[in-house]
Amino acid sequence: YSVPDGLGAWFEEQIDKAVSLVKQYGFTTLNYFMLGLPGETREDVHETIDYALKLDADFTEFNICIPYAGTELYASALASGQITRDYWREFAINPVPSFVVPQLIEDHLSKQELIALRDEAIRRYYFRPKFIARELRNLATFGEFKRKSKMGLSLFRQSVLPLLASGKKKKAFAVANRRPVPIFYP
Repeated sequence: YSVPDGLGAWFEEQIDKAVSLVKQYGFTTLNYFMLGLPGETREDVHETIDYALKLDADFTEFNICIPYAGTELYASALASGQITRDYWREFAINPVPSFVVPQLIEDHLSKQELIALRDEAIRRYYFRPKFIARELRNLATFGEFKRKSKMGLSLFRQSVLPLLASGKKKKAFAVANRRPVPIFYP
């Protein structure tokens, strides 16, 4: 589930080159990062977020690793006891529309911590002045403005409003970009 020893720098260099080349030719870039892999710590997640900021793709997805049935990750987690019951088998026997994955790989970070880190990644990436300015500069139509505003509002509701409701406003904004972000102050 991790890059073999000694190859991390090489992989990072290849990714840097690929993203740079794609941008150079005018393609829209989308990076995808999975958080919460086995053995991943809070520091690892912050390094991943920093790397995403460095790559500065047009769009970036941050998702929490979900161990799916039939994957090596799921089988390994069941065998090691990181996942305590075969909930995918239970779901296959009794599928319900309201099913929510009950367990993640929580060896270093809890489900709640992973969700908070994912939300932090979204805040730090999408609510930075550089990203917002670039998006505003690249708007071509009013329809595009409406679509992107709707998406931004959705991200705001998902990643910022829960912090405002919890009373952690000042800390949330300091964490968002590692400095206060004036656009969020009431």
